[in-house]
Amino acid sequence: MEQNEFDDLVKELKDRNFIARKRSIKPSPYVKYFVFASRGGEVMYTPHALKYFMRNEICWILLHEEYHCSTFIGEIPFISESPGIKYANEKILLFDPKIILDDLLKSIGAHWREYKETLPPINKIQKFLAYIGLGDK
Repeated sequence: MEQNEFDDLVKELKDRNFIARKRSIKPSPYVKYFVFASRGGEVMYTPHALKYFMRNEICWILLHEEYHCSTFIGEIPFISESPGIKYANEKILLFDPKIILDDLLKSIGAHWREYKETLPPINKIQKFLAYIGLGDK
């Protein structure tokens, strides 16, 4: 996906009220190991990673991050992943009922692995430091 396509998708999600209209969605060098991350009510993403994912995959990921931004439990790492996935699964089918969810999730996993192979190795501590903005960009 190209940056202009991404911007159009974000606008459509906001216009259709799938994402809060005032939600900040901005590029950040600190999330390259996550592709997308949410913190403090904003969604951050790695522009370089966009080319590895298709429109519906990015849409699902944005919906997942919207869950993290819009709920209290969404701010709690690991605990919120399962409800965040469930939320994104439900919302993506409202956004586009023709999507085959199992195929979409497999595709996201495959493209995530493909993108991950482009990154240098990193341990969990380095990954955490990168997430909170103290690690390597």
